[in-house]
Amino acid sequence: MTRLDTKLDANPVFMGLWQGSRILPGTDLSRFDVLVLTSTEFQPPSDWFKSTRPLQVIRVPIEDETFKGSPPEVDLVCRAACKVATLIRNGKRVLVTCYMGLNRSGLISALALRLAYDVPADEAIKLVRAAREGALFNPMFVKIIKNLNCRVARRNSC
Repeated sequence: MTRLDTKLDANPVFMGLWQGSRILPGTDLSRFDVLVLTSTEFQPPSDWFKSTRPLQVIRVPIEDETFKGSPPEVDLVCRAACKVATLIRNGKRVLVTCYMGLNRSGLISALALRLAYDVPADEAIKLVRAAREGALFNPMFVKIIKNLNCRVARRNSC
């Protein structure tokens, strides 16, 4: 997959869904409707981002190495993935980021694909890994993606 430009480290995963690493100051995000920030260590103020049109910023701070898969943690990522799923189903262009653009962003991206389009877990993981080399190496995140009952989750919360 190709990147948008040299300043933005992001790749397309699926229709309307992009995944990338932290945003550098002054990066033009005008191509996107929504930016999802998932790294706890990178939650810059909204005026950090440049866009010629309104940009919705969703903040979902997730730990990578210390994530245990507790019910509150899983609930947080499921709610975020539901938001992303709804947005991409409605034709919005969403960029999901974390610090390196691999694990936390991959978790939300894969779950959103499962919820938005009933993509099987292995296929969602494959799509994320094809878009971002080295993505989803956190075994806990892969386990969550594989164990989520998307139909139940979508019926109950998306």
